[in-house]
Amino acid sequence: WEDRKPGLYHDCHSLATHQAAPDRVYLAAGGGVAWSQDAGVSWVKADEGLQHRYVWGLAVDAADPDLWYVSAASSASAAHRNQGDAGAGIYRKQGTQPWQMITGGTSGLPRELPSMPYALLAPRSTPAQIVAAFQNGELWSSDDSGHQWHQQLLSKRIPVIHALAGG
Repeated sequence: WEDRKPGLYHDCHSLATHQAAPDRVYLAAGGGVAWSQDAGVSWVKADEGLQHRYVWGLAVDAADPDLWYVSAASSASAAHRNQGDAGAGIYRKQGTQPWQMITGGTSGLPRELPSMPYALLAPRSTPAQIVAAFQNGELWSSDDSGHQWHQQLLSKRIPVIHALAGG
């Protein structure tokens, strides 16, 4: 480990890698997102299209290292206040395309999310699936890269979900 690279964001919230691109590292931080193609030696900021810049959750599609997702809010206070008005969104990035918000419209989730998606998971066994765990304890998933979302009903109410793990 070494300290933050000059010019890179402070306040790193999530890092990810992908087995099909072993030198690639993805970063979600308090000011935006970045990625590295040389195992973290150098970094490129990748914020084009993000309407929210306080980025927290991060996941990379199981089959495609060029398809990644982040959750973001307008600020730290908006993300963490837990009062039903996080004003957050979930975004998808494919290759060199700008980030696209994948909440709102007919997706099943509102455009501005009332609770922060703290954790995103792209299960290795299921390409195109993305799971979002929210600060309010809700769990939502999509089987089509975030085009349509469905709430997953849990047998027991969980007050807050901070992280997800899966294979």
